[in-house]
Amino acid sequence: VQYIYNKHGINLPRTAFAQSKVGQYIDKNNLRAGDLLFFLTDKSRGIPVTHVGIYLGNGEFIHAASKDKGIIVSPLNYGSYANIFVGAKRVLPS
Repeated sequence: VQYIYNKHGINLPRTAFAQSKVGQYIDKNNLRAGDLLFFLTDKSRGIPVTHVGIYLGNGEFIHAASKDKGIIVSPLNYGSYANIFVGAKRVLPS
């Protein structure tokens, strides 16, 4: 996520948790392509956000799932990520 945003002239912190502190909160019903989506994938780390993705539209987002799976597109509104969604932020200009 940091790499992609940097390519478009927007500097973001490195970690998902740090990225979750940047931008404007967006309601899940008002998402636009490019919004950042945050998830809690690992409660043992003791922080509220451990994963980030970029909303693509049509209920899907792109993210780095794991070293084995690589970069994938996943649904936001059903499946495992729907249950661990924390919130969304907009850092792109309007």
